[in-house]
Amino acid sequence: MTMWLALLVLLVPVFCRQTIPSIVATPYQSVRYGTSAVVIQCTVSSSPVATSVGWRRVSLIDSTTEYIYASNSNGKYHITDSMINPHLTINNIVFSDENNYVCFATNLAGTGHSNNGKLNVTSEIPSIIATPQKQFPVDGSPKIIIECNISSSPTATSVGWQRTSLDGFSTRAIVVAISNGKYQVDNSLAYPHLTINDVSLADDAYYACFGNNVAGKGISNSVRVDVIELPLAVSVPVTEYSVSVGSKVSLQCVITSGTAVEVTWLKNNIIITMTNRLSGGTVKSPTLVINSVEQGDLGYYVCSASDGVMTVNSDDIFLIPSDMRVPLGVKVPKTQYSPVLFTNVILQCEVRGSVTSVKWFKNNNVISIANSLRFSGSDPNSPSLTINSITEDDFGYYTCQISDGVDILNADIITLLPKGIPPVVVVPRHLPVPIRGQQFIIPCTIDPSQIPLQDVQWIYINWDGITIDPINITSPLTVKYEGSSVDSPSLVINDYQSSDDGRYMCRATNAWGNDVSPAVLVTLESKLTYNDFYIQIFPYLKYLVDLITE
Repeated sequence: MTMWLALLVLLVPVFCRQTIPSIVATPYQSVRYGTSAVVIQCTVSSSPVATSVGWRRVSLIDSTTEYIYASNSNGKYHITDSMINPHLTINNIVFSDENNYVCFATNLAGTGHSNNGKLNVTSEIPSIIATPQKQFPVDGSPKIIIECNISSSPTATSVGWQRTSLDGFSTRAIVVAISNGKYQVDNSLAYPHLTINDVSLADDAYYACFGNNVAGKGISNSVRVDVIELPLAVSVPVTEYSVSVGSKVSLQCVITSGTAVEVTWLKNNIIITMTNRLSGGTVKSPTLVINSVEQGDLGYYVCSASDGVMTVNSDDIFLIPSDMRVPLGVKVPKTQYSPVLFTNVILQCEVRGSVTSVKWFKNNNVISIANSLRFSGSDPNSPSLTINSITEDDFGYYTCQISDGVDILNADIITLLPKGIPPVVVVPRHLPVPIRGQQFIIPCTIDPSQIPLQDVQWIYINWDGITIDPINITSPLTVKYEGSSVDSPSLVINDYQSSDDGRYMCRATNAWGNDVSPAVLVTLESKLTYNDFYIQIFPYLKYLVDLITE
């Protein structure tokens, strides 16, 4: 027995031996700047089990140590609540997170520390794509846009564009501030699109977008802007004119593209020599004007233009006697239009004969169609007038006028009376029970439909069916009511009494009509019997019928 006791005494220290925790941390990780989160793993082997765990970070520069307190880090750090695997999560990776990280644990035998868990934070040079790869603007285009898409971690701190000549010998940065409006760059570090204004042949070059971050400079692919000059083209709006001897006629010719350096007219394939009677036919004024038409002027004509390299001819123009022409005519199928404001309307005009020009007049003033965003049409092929987004300024009367180069005809007058949109008035269907002697407000919501309001009024119908229309808000003898205005349409009833019980309706008016809300019941009594309701609603129904039949 004594021997067994001695053996037990010798074995107790062996089985109850305590050891400092042994700890292993993830030795090395490399992540990119801006990564949302990274986890450094930690495994603790300890006997007895650790009673506390934690982390500290050690600077790679001067080896200074800082303990990590996850609860006070505003979400920057999170430590898994475990005495065996207390993993460290680091959120929103930035360059200052590049350190050694040490996991430590304490038990009854002491404190153990892990190896260094190093976190390496990397960055990347911006990756940039410019599109489209090639653009084909026309000399004289108002502008073109080259798009740029920058992917960068960390975000680019500066961006820009550069221009390289076609021969590749000259590359220069584009400085928007000194370009006199030639260039514009969107204010964006991710999408700095380049706009080139007033495109000319000098803009024919390669363009590249670049961006800088802490990792360096990235540059996009080259985008070729290939500026082309349109070939010379000539058009004649009218191909047949019918004239009488002694009259005047203008044979129209238009240079639709390219740059002409010379214009020539031919009659029956013979070049015309300009005289006092025959004028025009120049680069600035290519139309041929024939004064006092003679019998020998009848025939076919061609307008010919040259840009110094090539010569192009128009379609044939026929000049025929007036007795062979279709009589000139113009009519409008409708003489009055009433469109809703801010919609579009087409004023119809129908023509007959060899029409050479169409003009529209508003209140006897000619309407300028060229380069207008609101007016279109008004030409021999499309004589009707389209007006986009009608406004109050479009009130008035319109005239469609046509000409065949000799005679001028006016159609009947068209009256344009825009039809506006009246307001929409809404009051709540149910209101709380007012408190006697206190202020009570009946809300009124008005959709003005883009037309300014002119007036807001309230209508009151009492239990006896007596109607007050409108309620007098501005009476100097009472402060019973407030509100009921364009700026404050709700009705305020001061010192509410049972005599104020009844039905109230809100009415709003603008230049194009008015709208009355449904009646809302206001009463100190919260409930009505069916019979009371029928008796009291009858005057309101009668009032609505009167409004409809007016």
